[in-house]
Amino acid sequence: MNNKLTLFTFILLLVILFLINLSEQSIYLPGGKAIETDKTKIKELMEFMTVKLMETPYQAKIHEIIKVERQIVNGVNYYITMHVISNEKIKQLVEAKVFEPMHHVHAFELVSIDKKDSIKSISNQALESIPGGRNKETDYLKITELVNFLQQKLIESENQSVIRKVISIEKQVVAGINYFLDVHLEFADGKVKLMQATIHEPPIFAGSSSLHLKSLIEINGKE
Repeated sequence: MNNKLTLFTFILLLVILFLINLSEQSIYLPGGKAIETDKTKIKELMEFMTVKLMETPYQAKIHEIIKVERQIVNGVNYYITMHVISNEKIKQLVEAKVFEPMHHVHAFELVSIDKKDSIKSISNQALESIPGGRNKETDYLKITELVNFLQQKLIESENQSVIRKVISIEKQVVAGINYFLDVHLEFADGKVKLMQATIHEPPIFAGSSSLHLKSLIEINGKE
């Protein structure tokens, strides 16, 4: 009787070990995805993404990590699903794909960032950003970026005017963001005119980071 129990226990142990081994093999099956559970690796990926999201065109911060998956290819692809918050205080669910070469551990490369759902507001400021409507831009860093961009475009243009005063900057949420800059420009002949520049910024995850000067027109009625 004892021999039968011992044999049964041994066979049961072999089956359990086989299942564990099979499970481990399936986790790292090339081409398939599996949940990443290595806390150290997840931390490294988060540190990498934190830096990347601070760069143009993203300029966003990680709000919450939903999950991290890995896929073995010629190296490892990591798929990070997370909520991020843009400078406009708008939260989006995105999936970042990060590649780690086989023989260059920690040499991460950001392959793509894809939006997973529609934009949703998380603050009163975001509620003001209704598509088609305008509200004042208050982000100092964004204002500095826009003014520097416009000044560079003016230098490159034939009239070579310079900005003497910024009157106001408004933004309008469209497919991306339109910025309306009302400025006093001084031209080569010494004349100062009130002008409005319209600058377009593509959506955060559209794949293009370039600001685009859509128009520059003379306006009246603002001081």
